[in-house]
Parts: sequence; C-alpha cells; structure tokens
Amino acid sequence: MPMTRESAPSFNLKLIHALLQLVQHQGVDTAAALSQSNIKQALIDIPGQRYPTEEFAALLSHLINHTNNPKLAITAAKATQPRMLGSLGFIMTTANTLQDAYQMLADYFSLIYEGISLEITYHQQECTLNLKFNDSNPHVIEFFIACLLNWPRWLTGRAIPAQCVNFSFKGDGNLRHYNQLATQVNFSQNHNQLIINSQHMSLACLEANPEMHQLHCDYANSLQLQSSHKQAIIAQAKHQIRLLIQQPKATDNLAIRREQVAAELNMSLRTFQRKLSALNTSFQQIHDTVRQEICIQLISKPQLNFGQIAYKLGFSNLSAFQKAFKRWMQLSPSQYRNSLIPQEISSAISAVKPADQLWYSTLSNQELNIAIAEKFSCLSHFTQQLLALCALSQQISHRQLSIETLASISGNTIARLSIYLWPAQQQQLIDSTDQCDSTLISIQFTVLEAIPEISNILSPLQLTELHFSIARHHQSQGDHLLAIKHYLLCDIPKLEHSQLSTLYHYCKHILNTGSTINEASLINSLFTLTINCKVTLDDDIYALNDLYIAQLDNWIRLSFFDAAHLQVNKLNNIQLTNNQTVDLAVIATKLLIEMNQIEQAQILLLKTAQQNCQIYTLETAQSQILLNIASALEQTSVLANNNSKNILKSASRLKLTDLEKNKRRVLKSLINTYLHAQQPIKAAGAITYMFKLCLKQVDDYYAAFANAHFSWICCWFSGDINTAKICAQHAITLASRHSLLHQQECEVILQHKFYHWIHPLSATKNTVDNLQRSQLANLTNPNSLPHYLALCSGVTLSQIESLCHKALEVGSSTSLRHPYRHIEHVLTCSQQLMSPTANSPQPKYTNSHSAFCQLFSHFYNFDVTHWQQMQHWDARIENEMIGEHLVTEAFFICTLMRLRYLEHTNNNDDELTLERPRFEGQISRLEFWSQLCPENFKAQYQIAYGVYLLIFFGAKKAADHFESIYTEIEINAHPQHKILYYHYYARILRTQSSALQALCEEKKQRLIIQWAGQKHLID
Repeated sequence: MPMTRESAPSFNLKLIHALLQLVQHQGVDTAAALSQSNIKQALIDIPGQRYPTEEFAALLSHLINHTNNPKLAITAAKATQPRMLGSLGFIMTTANTLQDAYQMLADYFSLIYEGISLEITYHQQECTLNLKFNDSNPHVIEFFIACLLNWPRWLTGRAIPAQCVNFSFKGDGNLRHYNQLATQVNFSQNHNQLIINSQHMSLACLEANPEMHQLHCDYANSLQLQSSHKQAIIAQAKHQIRLLIQQPKATDNLAIRREQVAAELNMSLRTFQRKLSALNTSFQQIHDTVRQEICIQLISKPQLNFGQIAYKLGFSNLSAFQKAFKRWMQLSPSQYRNSLIPQEISSAISAVKPADQLWYSTLSNQELNIAIAEKFSCLSHFTQQLLALCALSQQISHRQLSIETLASISGNTIARLSIYLWPAQQQQLIDSTDQCDSTLISIQFTVLEAIPEISNILSPLQLTELHFSIARHHQSQGDHLLAIKHYLLCDIPKLEHSQLSTLYHYCKHILNTGSTINEASLINSLFTLTINCKVTLDDDIYALNDLYIAQLDNWIRLSFFDAAHLQVNKLNNIQLTNNQTVDLAVIATKLLIEMNQIEQAQILLLKTAQQNCQIYTLETAQSQILLNIASALEQTSVLANNNSKNILKSASRLKLTDLEKNKRRVLKSLINTYLHAQQPIKAAGAITYMFKLCLKQVDDYYAAFANAHFSWICCWFSGDINTAKICAQHAITLASRHSLLHQQECEVILQHKFYHWIHPLSATKNTVDNLQRSQLANLTNPNSLPHYLALCSGVTLSQIESLCHKALEVGSSTSLRHPYRHIEHVLTCSQQLMSPTANSPQPKYTNSHSAFCQLFSHFYNFDVTHWQQMQHWDARIENEMIGEHLVTEAFFICTLMRLRYLEHTNNNDDELTLERPRFEGQISRLEFWSQLCPENFKAQYQIAYGVYLLIFFGAKKAADHFESIYTEIEINAHPQHKILYYHYYARILRTQSSALQALCEEKKQRLIIQWAGQKHLID
C-alpha cells in the first residue's frame, strides 16, 4: 500500500522508473515484479506516491535474482538521471556547482528516500561523500553509491572518476562490475563512501538558474515541512543561512543572527533552539557547516582574494577567517588553494622565468587586487566608465570589446575614446591602442583579474547604468541574447521610470514574438525580469496575471512540472478575467497530459467550455455525436457538389469577439486531448463543432486547424475524397495567411491523416523532409514521422539506421522533452531486418508504434513463429493511429498473416466457404485504397489478392495472377513489396516449375540485400 507521510521510512516511486525501463528491455514482466513487491503499477506515473523503503530493497533484490544480473543495481544507477527525482532533481540541476547540488541532495535526501544521510567532508585534495543507511541492504548501497558517481555527468556534462569506493558489506572484489566504479574498491569497511578529487566539486552545473533553484527549494521546503522526517528542520535552517550569506551586505553588520533564521522558519527562537537541541545540534554548528561548504566553493575561484571571501562569509577580519579555515581543513587558505592547481601545471609555471617581469607577475592574489584598485582609482571618471563598460561586456560575452562597439555604446567618437583610454594604457591596465586602423582595435586587459576587480569596485547603481547602456546597444543591433543577459544584471529598483518602461516593453516583445533565444534558464529569467518590471511600474494585476500564465506555459514546455503545479494552484486562487480563465485552463491541460491525467484534462476543458465559452453540446452520447457528424458531412458534401469554390467561405469575416476566440481555443485543446487519449469519436465531434463555427465566422488560424482535421473526417466517415481535398486545400490557404509556423502545423496534420490517400508516399516523404529541414520544424513536426515514412517507402535499411542514429544523437543533446522512443522503434526494426536472428524476440503489444515496427520486422523477415499471436494487431493499431499511412501497411500485413493461418489450419471446403466473405471484404478494402492512390496501395492489393486466390481457388489461378502483375510490381512496388511478391510467387511455383521457383528465390535474395543497402554482397 502507498505510504502516508506519517508512516515508517518511505521512498518516492519516481526512483524506480529507470530500473523498470531497464529490466523491461530485458524482457522482464514488470507488472509481476511490482506485484511481488506490493507496489501498484497504476500508481507508478502519479506524482508524490511513496512506499516503504523495504519495498524498494525487495524489488531491487527480486529483479537482480530474476535477471541473474549482479550488476543491475549499478546499471540502473547509470540510467537514473537527476531530473527523474522530481522536485529534488530540479533543485540539483539548477544549482550553481556540483558542490551546491550535492549539498542540496544532503539537505533534501528524504524527499526521495528516507533513512539515508549524506555527509560531505574535505581533506586536502580529497572530497569524501559518506552515505549512512538505516538498513544495510548491499544492493541499495550499491545503487546509491553508483548514483553519486553517475549524476555529475548529467549535472555538469563531465564524467568524474572515483579515487576510491568503500562498502560496509562483505563483497567479492573480483566481480568485474565493481571495476566500473573505481580502480580501488574496498569491502567490510566502517563506512559507505565515495572519494573523489575535491576540485571536481567546483564544476559548474549546465542548467544553473538561481530563480528556478529558489522556486524548487521553496517547494521542497513545503514538502519537508509536511514531513515527519526529523532532519527537515536542519535542512530548512541550512537553506536559510545559505540565502542570508549570499545576500549583498547592506550594512557593516556581517553576523547572521539565529533570530533571523527562526523568523524565516516561522518559529519562535525558543522553539527553534529546542528542536535543534533534540537533534543533538545547535545553530552555531549548522552555521559553521554552511560557511565551510560555501568557503570551499569560493576559494576555488582564483579571482577572489581571501579578504573578499572572509567578507562574503561574514567574518569580522581576515585573521578570524584564516583560523576557522585551519580548523576546518588542517591547512591554511593559501596552501589549500595551491593544492587545487595540478602539480604538472604548477611545475611548468615555476619553470618559466620571463626576462622582463611585468608589474603583476610577482604579486599575490590579494596584492594584485589591491594594485588594480589603486591604478583604477588614479584614472578620470570617464576613463573608469569606459574600462567598466569593457569589463562588464567581456564578463558576459567572453570576448574583447572593439573600440568601435565601445564608441557606439558610449555615444563618443573613436578619437575621443583613444585619448581617454591612453591613461589606462599608461597604468598598464590595458594593452596598446595606437594601431594604424583604429577600427581593428579591441580593448585587451593586461591581466584578466582586472575584469572582476573593476566590477567589484563599482556601486550597484553604476553597475545598473552600465549594463543598461550595453544592453540597449545590443538591442539596437538585434543581438537579443546578449541584450537580455545584460538587462538581467540590472538592479530593477535603481532604474528610472522611463528605463523600466523601455525594458518592460522590450521583454514583452521578445516573449511574444518567440525570439531565437533557446537557453531554457535565460527564458525563465526573462519572465522573472518582465514580471519584476511590471510590479515596479504599476499594480495592473490583470497584466501581471497574463505574464504568470505565459510563464506557466513556458515551465510546462521545459518540464518544470513541480513549479508549474504550484503556479496553477496560485492562479486558481486569485481573481482572473474570463479570457485568463480560458488561457489557464488550456495551459493547465498540457500539464495534466504531461502527468498522464488525461481524464482530468478533459473534465477541465469541458467545464471551461460550458462555464466560460457557452458551449453546451459536446458532452453527449456517442450516437448523437455520430448523427451530428453525419449531418455536417451531408451538408458539406452538397455544398461541394454544387459549388466547390464557395463551399468554405464563411458568412462573415468580422473580427472574432473574445467569446468566439475562447470557444475556438478550448475546442482546439479539447480536440488534441481527445486524439492524445485515442478517443476518435469524441475528437471528431469536437472537430465538427469547430468546423461549423468557422463556416459561420472565419478566422485564418482556427479555421485552418478545423479544415485540416475535417478533411480526415471526410475520408474516415464517408470516404468523400473530393470534399476532403477541398478542406485540405482551404486549410493550407488559410494557414499561409497567418504564419509559416501555422502552415507547417496544418501540413503535419494532413501528412499524418489525409495526404497518403491522394499523394504518392515519396511525395509525402519529400514534404516531411523539407519540413524537418526548415527553421521552425522542431516546433511542429514529430521527429518520428520521417523515419516511419522512410521505412515504408523504399529507403535502404542502412540509410534508415544512419538517419535514426543521427536523430537520436541530436535529440539526446538538444531536446528537453521529446522522448525519441518512436525513432528507437524504427531503428530496432531496421536492424532486425538487416540482421535477422534465429530466436526472434517475443512480440508484445505496448503501443501502436512499437506494435507496427514489430509487425513489420517479423513479417518481412518471414518469421512466422509469432504470426498467429500478431495477426489481429491491425485493429488495435487502427484504433490508436486513426488515418495514418502505417495503418494501411499494418492492415495489409495482418491480412496476409490471417490468410496464412487459414491455409495451415487444414480447413475443409465448407469452412473455407464460410471464411471467404470475410476475406473478400478485406481484399475489397485494399482495392478501394488502390483506386484512391495506386502508387501507394496497388501493389498491396495485387499481392493480397494473389494470396487470396491461392488459398481459396488454388495455385493455378494464383500463378496466372502473379504472372499478370509482374511488370507493374517491378516498376511501381516498394522494395519490401517486391520481396513479398517473389516470396509468394516462388511458393506457388513449387508444384509447377522448380526452375522458375529457383529464379524467384534468387531474385528475392538479391532484393533483400539491395533493400538492406549491402549491394557489395551481390555477385
């Protein structure tokens, strides 16, 4: 049974997702395994589900024994990404450094697994991650140690080697899988430890984002406050101390008071101290621990001197800091910093003795920073401002600033700048600026330490003014990425009203136009900046709510589901306009779908349709929906027959009211939700309703969407291809008036659900390939569609394999959300066809795309072992993939499977006579398709008809038919259908001509090699 928060130690079910996926690929029945561990499979994907930790240990042990795989725990750890850990995973990924991420893990470990504590200690160049477990299950210990070693790869982009791993349990060091962890693995130790080089802990996290990090920490805090876990109060205290240390110092009072922390935790000081005492700790101990953790991070940054670090940590003077550091690390700060430099680099540096020592070459870090400050103070205010512009620009762009760009930012001539930069050159802060062509000059600092030091000298007001000036320059040049990065560094309260207004409208423009800024953390920061501007400018609550809703949509796109859930709850509890309520419902639906709560999504949309859009007729019986669809089809068909040019012209082109827009928005979302839930009748009912609305009053955007889907309904329900063509053409015309992006969206709908009935598959594939190469394709085009079309349209299997590998490589490095599992299905299918095995895998129907690829590979490998099991899969595939081309190929394959099964059941003539009408209906369906588009379906029909003749009328009639279609098959059929033709023709010729049979077999083998893309194997 699921755990309550008041129960014994528990774990979050998110933790087993990777483990289940791993063993599922090995053929393990995960439902049975979960049942043995008393875990309900239906709860796996529901957020927040917890079970006793003993069930995790039992499940892990059971799977290891069942698979006879002793390294399963370590392999599962490699597949477990931090993002899989829910709120805790996002806290770790948005942290600044690996040290921060692991410290957050130590603070919030109980969110994923209670009964484990993580301690991080340092000694010289070693960092020890010490895990303490309430129980001593070896498999659980292996799993979490391997997770600690694996997660840096996901957090920082770098794999980190372990110096040593210590286990408390007895083990066999000869087992190879332990060598994957470290070269030195020890058993029967006092502790479970992972030891790494301490310099790795300062690595930056790839998705560091202070705003999102704080938001997820707040959410985690709320979860821990609901928890009975005793360590929650310590984690809360550490988090608040960390925030207070990192805040800018407004006064000379550096001390953090325990009263402050108690107040932040909504406790009295007495209660706070009593709770800490009960845990055998104190405020001072926690404060000291946090200062030590932050100190280790700061000291690895060579641009900070020890005085700055002491100040940031709140020490009253440098001496106090040095004493504390010696107590922590048994080394002085300078010794520790020197130990972070690799020995070979240190030796090389000491071996180089320049002939002419520069002014900074012999100075320590502290002396260097003091010297830079003194030289900078000797310059005029204008020169200081110029150097500051250069320093701030280089900090963000990581490239030198040209004097030409500096002139544009400051509004001065290059000649004037050269005069004022000369004193800085004399002070040896920058290199020479006296070149013949002044436009080639870039401002180059003699020492890189000058860049952060100059930034530190400036006041917050000066920093804001300079960043604003640089940002305005980049904005005018169209470099939105750099402009936003500088705007984000402005202190909002220090901007004037006109500056705030300019910034707000610019940010809104970037967000509304869908700029090319693709950095996830930057977009989130941009939303925060825009909201802060609006709050400072005025108290227009409705404009703010629009921003909050747009921010919610962005979080869902980036998979920040915990944050999005909080935002939805917040917005549901405040007053919204009718338009905003509709916007929120449509966007919240996306979140519900992502959380696999499809029914709740439909309920929300139907409720919104009734209460906010005055739509009352959607939730009706299926029979009534079908009547409404039939009525609409009949009316549309009559219009099409009378005057096709005017069929879809609306009665009015007046601008849509807010109510009409909201109706269409909700209907569009509801249609997509029904299709996602594989409820085609309900989807068709909503499409019909939307199509009728657009006939009354047209809008290019929504009418294009409705027409594209209605073309599918015309084909599916009534076979009215003429009306479907008119709807499809009108959809593209309307969409092109709106935008290229919308035109592509409608193209994809039509490619999926209609065009294969009227266009050759090769033309559809070319269109899809062009969409995929276009700049906006990644927003509209499912990446799996081109690979399925390639599989069905004659592209060689080796080419398909290469295309799949390339797509998976790009996807794994750039995509935030797309699972790419469909491409993996195509890849597996092509590989099985190129290298068939004697013992093919047991087929299992999990979803329509996976089922299709299994059908395809088993059928065209002529692996009849499992045909009886698979022969009726086409009905399920058709129900899930209404209208797609893959449905027709699956129907064709299963028809031949059923014919073969009938042939081998030794039916008598009476039984065959009873079966004939059923198969005649199936052959007639193929014949109808072949009349619609011979290029796509005629070969399927001709081959299926030939096999039908063989079963019901004998080899002679079948042979005549196969001979008559020879030329057409050779010219027009796809490679897999040609192979199939020669396969069945050879079977028919066995009793008639052994020589012709041998020729057919030889031709079949040559075609198989050509299809695989292995022509070098042909003589």
